[in-house]
Amino acid sequence: MALFSKAKKAVKKTKSAGAASAPKRIVSRGTSKNAPGRVIVRPYMTEKAAMLAEKGTYVFVVFRNATKNEVIKAVQATFGVTVTRVNMINAPERKVRLGKHQGHVPGFKKAMVTLKKGDKIDIGA
Repeated sequence: MALFSKAKKAVKKTKSAGAASAPKRIVSRGTSKNAPGRVIVRPYMTEKAAMLAEKGTYVFVVFRNATKNEVIKAVQATFGVTVTRVNMINAPERKVRLGKHQGHVPGFKKAMVTLKKGDKIDIGA
């Protein structure tokens, strides 16, 4: 029954001087909550949004905790355009029923982004 023996082997621990003195390097992976890719979820395409896009205002679904300044930075970094105005809209969750079963459609946050005259974004609708 050597498997369950109570005697433990002595383990020698040796540290090399070079390994202990080297500082650890922390690498950022770009997963900050303020990173441009973590603000815009997707474009919001409806008939009204398509009409607004012809006039230079584009609608995006954004994360709930996104602010106007974060949306401005994200749109400028992602699409390379100049943003002049941002309006934010909170769409609340809705209760829905199918027969006797009740559920909900989750809410979301929209950002209406107005661009400088002459700038365009190709959303690919």
